[in-house]
Amino acid sequence: MEVSAIITLFIMLLFGINSFDCPCSDAVYLRYLNPDGGQVILYDNESAINPTLQEVVDFIKNDNTDHIQYNIDSFVCSNYAQVVHNNAEAMGYKTGWVAIAFSDDDVMHSCNAFNTSDCGVVYIDCTGSSAEYATISYDTVVFLDIGQPYIPQGLYENNTYTTLGTLESFTVYW
Repeated sequence: MEVSAIITLFIMLLFGINSFDCPCSDAVYLRYLNPDGGQVILYDNESAINPTLQEVVDFIKNDNTDHIQYNIDSFVCSNYAQVVHNNAEAMGYKTGWVAIAFSDDDVMHSCNAFNTSDCGVVYIDCTGSSAEYATISYDTVVFLDIGQPYIPQGLYENNTYTTLGTLESFTVYW
């Protein structure tokens, strides 16, 4: 078993997701790598539905993925997006994993997409902090417009963010 698969299973167990109870299909391996060199692994739920915007907000606010400590060597945006994807699919919500490229930087980024049944596609970024004990939530909504700055907007009043760069392109993996 790959190291990234072990980490994914550990995180699923940590957050109370029992893969045996999840009607998820076989793993989907993306060509993107996590810091440990393992591929991004997504578990899709064949019976997942497109949630409403309120269901997305409620899910994200209750999901604790953003509280995992960011570590450039072991847990970065691709991991956050992978865990949120797998948690949402296990809850029955169809979710996309989004690969993002910036025109002013070689660094890639990742977030999630939900095709809500009432408001269309909504992009969520739950990338956490490198602070050892994060005391606020890092759940954000983002607007993906080619040529525009990527600036997460906090779901909570106490969150402020700066741009990560100018959006060059993005691909959603449903």
